[in-house]
Amino acid sequence: MTMAKQISNATQAAKNAQGTKKRTGRRPTYVVTLSNEDKEFLVSVIAKRNAPAAQVVRAKIALLANEHVRLQDIADELDVSNFTVSKWVRRFALYGVRSLSDAPRSGVPRTHGDDKIAEIIKLTTTTTPPDSSTHWSTNTMAVAAGVSPSTVGRIWRTFGLKPHMVETFMHIQVSRVH
Repeated sequence: MTMAKQISNATQAAKNAQGTKKRTGRRPTYVVTLSNEDKEFLVSVIAKRNAPAAQVVRAKIALLANEHVRLQDIADELDVSNFTVSKWVRRFALYGVRSLSDAPRSGVPRTHGDDKIAEIIKLTTTTTPPDSSTHWSTNTMAVAAGVSPSTVGRIWRTFGLKPHMVETFMHIQVSRVH
């Protein structure tokens, strides 16, 4: 046997020992191998009454893939697409059970910190608008706080503040206990 062939065989044996990738045809296939603890965890996820439906499907995909069920059969049994099955089989093979949840999604970071939010809440609940109105509007608060009206609306919704629902404006006195 030539040296190149021995290296090739050793490389292939190392890949198979990892249990993640096996080369068949033109596309790599991923093999899911689960420990007994992983299986118990996935069964407990499936048994939970309040588990998110997506996680239950993913757990079922992992368990069926561990039993070497064909991807098409898994997709048919669980009524999901082949793409979904192959995506989750790949993730389980590469990252294990810890990949059961969704990956964090990208998004725009917050532009206003906790201090600005606290300032808007304090202004809303303890002060009157400068134009002697009975309550704050999103526009007047936005001008006073130096943010956009949509930001004020989001903050009010998040904290359940409805200054327009109050018949007369009331100052809320926050007493400090020393």
